[in-house]
Amino acid sequence: MIKMEYFKLPLKKKMWQDFSNLQNQVGIFDSYQNYFNALVGWVKKYEEEINNQHEQLFVRSGLTTILEVDIEKYLSKKPEISLELEIQRMFTERPKHIYALLREIGDTLWGLVRFDTEKGCPCCMGAGLNYVLAIAHNTKEKKVILECETCGYSENVDGSKYTDGFSDIYPVNDDDLVKYGVDCKKSFE
Repeated sequence: MIKMEYFKLPLKKKMWQDFSNLQNQVGIFDSYQNYFNALVGWVKKYEEEINNQHEQLFVRSGLTTILEVDIEKYLSKKPEISLELEIQRMFTERPKHIYALLREIGDTLWGLVRFDTEKGCPCCMGAGLNYVLAIAHNTKEKKVILECETCGYSENVDGSKYTDGFSDIYPVNDDDLVKYGVDCKKSFE
């Protein structure tokens, strides 16, 4: 649940100008890796200042785990964005609040690393489920699960509901699926 207080924290003019200047970086739109790294670099530059405004902003924006991802290993086979359209989508209109910008950045970063299962979400019907690595807070158990990017519905690879409670979520790649014993071809038969 998103609290209204997140929407009340204004996006500082200096932050927006600095973010907007990313579009002028040489090579930023030459590859998905360059774009990912530029966005992560900006977030890390302002991480302390943002966390001083409200410590939950990173968690609620989907940024806590994605910032440490090695994009060379985790770039999606089908990135969900078009680099040609990013200037218009991300840099044209200044959001009023910091949360809106962080949410856009978080969604963009996750869009570059998602591993689509091609299985629809049974809960919201609005999106598909993605493979992710879940690390349960209470047990520290690691396992690959399926998660909906739209509503957050989660299930185990065998189709049963994921019930391990609060978990940190990380992207996966082919090597992770092998490591955790997930056979993509047999998962949904």
